[in-house]
Amino acid sequence: MAILIDKNTRVMTQGITGKTGQFHTRMCRDYANGKNCFVAGVNPKKPGEDFEGIPIYATVKEAKQASGATVSVIYVPPPFAAAAPKAFRYATCCARATKCRDGKPG
Repeated sequence: MAILIDKNTRVMTQGITGKTGQFHTRMCRDYANGKNCFVAGVNPKKPGEDFEGIPIYATVKEAKQASGATVSVIYVPPPFAAAAPKAFRYATCCARATKCRDGKPG
């Protein structure tokens, strides 16, 4: 099994202000070296705010440019799940009631 992330990985959370996004971002950040890894969150309705010190941006593009994020974890409603993962080489998408094949590009 390959290790795809390490202590230098910069993680962005899409859907950081939702209940699930907040919970998992907090749990991951509090584990090991995660505090230094989480660098940005995305919510188009809450740019300029922050979640426990993690800045929130309106778009993935804006967050990626400002933070240097290299990986994304995605906690968004099912209608937005299919488009979300395409911005990064590595992404994890957790959307309720979405079939795995629905989230794959192309």
